[in-house]
Amino acid sequence: MPCPIDSEIMFSMEKINRMTSLPWTPFYAQSQGEQEPSIMSTYAMALTVLFTVFVFAFEHMLDERQAAAYKITKFPEQLEQTVRLIDAEKKNKKPESTTGDGDRKDSTATATATAADEKKDLDKDKPILPQLKDKFAKAQTYGTDKISFGMLCSLYNLLESVLFLMCGFLPYVWDYSVKLGDQYGGYNENDNEIKITLIFMLVTTVIGTITSLPFELYSTFRIEKKHGFNKQTPALFFTDKIKSLLLTCVIGGPFVSILLKIIKWGGE
Repeated sequence: MPCPIDSEIMFSMEKINRMTSLPWTPFYAQSQGEQEPSIMSTYAMALTVLFTVFVFAFEHMLDERQAAAYKITKFPEQLEQTVRLIDAEKKNKKPESTTGDGDRKDSTATATATAADEKKDLDKDKPILPQLKDKFAKAQTYGTDKISFGMLCSLYNLLESVLFLMCGFLPYVWDYSVKLGDQYGGYNENDNEIKITLIFMLVTTVIGTITSLPFELYSTFRIEKKHGFNKQTPALFFTDKIKSLLLTCVIGGPFVSILLKIIKWGGE
């Protein structure tokens, strides 16, 4: 009696072998009947995957160059020399004397009014060079964390894109949207193509939001918070995410419907 596990393994191996030989075919494909293979159908999937990998490799190369620049910890020498001259000039400059109480009050009021703005930027009463060096170090650290995490996200996006292509994710979601439309709205694919398209876009948007959510959470509440840039709470984050989805449906839905209507009208 043949082992059922061996049969499943052989079936999977045959499926993988068919996928790696041209034409590449996804695991899930919509039934279109028997058609003669064309150049487009033979090379479309393979060229799409190769182009996706090429774009990722090119962008990864640029990210590597940027990451190397962020790892530089030495402050630029020319800028350091220029700032040193400015600090020395400020140190040697004698403060101007004031001649009355009115002038003192005015200067005090001016200093008080601009104190908050100076704290946000550089303290002009202190040497500029140490402050710039501190800001430079913090900026390099922040840039390194951002670019490293961005490269990880890019790798995930590549794997997700290739996996969705090879699995036939979009055709499957379309057929699933047709089932949802027929089950809950009585929509027909031929007569209600625009409504089915809106369901399709809603499903893909929700799935995309879910798959990207862990990366957004880590970026917001780990990296941004680490460097003092995050002012959001988890409740505010998810509230904004829900509002964004609702706005996408309210604004994007009618726009896509009108666009598809125009395309359909033009085709007829």
